[in-house]
Amino acid sequence: MNKIYRYLIVSTLGLTLVPGTSIAQNKFMGVGSCSSSNCHGGTSARKGTNVMQNEYVTWYKHGSHSKAWQVLTNSDSKKIAEHLGIADASKEPLCLKCHSTYVPDAALHGDKYNIDEGVSCESCHGAAEQWIKAHTDQDASHQKNVELGLNDLNDIGERAKLCLSCHYGNEEKTVNHKMIGAGHPRLSFELDTFSMIQPRHWEYDADYIKRKVDYVSTRTWLVGQAVIASENMKALNSAKRSKDGIWPELTLFTCYSCHHSLVEDQWKKRRYARPGQLRLNVSSLITLSEALSVIKPEYASALLGNMDKLHEAYKSGNGKEIVNSIQDTIDKKVLPFLKTANYNKIDAKKLLKKIVNVAADTPHFQYEEAEQLAMGISAILALPSINSEKYKPFEDGIYDALANPEDFTAEKFTLAARKFHSQL
Repeated sequence: MNKIYRYLIVSTLGLTLVPGTSIAQNKFMGVGSCSSSNCHGGTSARKGTNVMQNEYVTWYKHGSHSKAWQVLTNSDSKKIAEHLGIADASKEPLCLKCHSTYVPDAALHGDKYNIDEGVSCESCHGAAEQWIKAHTDQDASHQKNVELGLNDLNDIGERAKLCLSCHYGNEEKTVNHKMIGAGHPRLSFELDTFSMIQPRHWEYDADYIKRKVDYVSTRTWLVGQAVIASENMKALNSAKRSKDGIWPELTLFTCYSCHHSLVEDQWKKRRYARPGQLRLNVSSLITLSEALSVIKPEYASALLGNMDKLHEAYKSGNGKEIVNSIQDTIDKKVLPFLKTANYNKIDAKKLLKKIVNVAADTPHFQYEEAEQLAMGISAILALPSINSEKYKPFEDGIYDALANPEDFTAEKFTLAARKFHSQL
């Protein structure tokens, strides 16, 4: 995973999750409320319990979320803030919404709540005032905890939405082109890959599977792609996000439609479907559709049939109906199918061959599309039915082609994918 991890550091710079939604009256108690050695602050995982009890140490020492607020105090953040006319990024709600467990109402601050804890336990699990004591009772249950304000993240789709609320954005917070122009990193996300590079504070053991569901990398990848594609459609339809300040909002398009070399005679080497035109960034929708062509062709046809129309319709300001149709297909058909599909019956080798073939056979990829395909390939290779070691050198070649977004050439990525495809 070293090349993948290095690629993600370059691409995302450790961006963070968002505080979850919990019942309004609950206070946020702070990590100090659950970090004692008798609770979740052990120095090592304990045996004989269904939780590891060293979750705080894992989060604090080994994860990037605990450092999310600190990032706002470094020299880069200060420069970005200066460009945006922000006095102090570490106190600015625009930044705090994703770099901390941001609770603007002081009445909801528990005694141990601190903004500088970054993206903490309650960012994901919800304000803990009512469930923090009850969740250790002998008669405690997940449903009871949820009723007391614990965020229900058992559903992988809901988990993806929580992550994406910062890693992609929503109506309340987003990284727009103005922020990227000021220096903020470009956002990128894929649920399985990002889940794997963060240190886990749980074990995929029999107890976990009984209480939740077994972790299947391909399921996580595909559900994540579907949720990203759905959120993408919401953004395209949002008057606030697609038209606030500048129309169109340029982060909805691929960055390298504009940001590529004009002196290398790329036009002589490449075939462009829409030369000189902005191209919507629907990379997860593309990846999802290609995967569905193997495991659920009728859903793939419904998405692909609309995708070609989407660019032209959106450009002319008439894309709402097509966007709604795509989102409706994803939310009502694709997501329910992907959550419940029997992944043991999916031909993993056929799926891998399809995704690698798309990477190898497409004339000119945008960077955003290439990176989603690459992370999808990694998710498929994580399946036990695939001999991942056999393909590791070719996987590394694909990530080498993605190592630097500014120096990305579609030809190098395609060549690496063709070498991979020749081994399948």
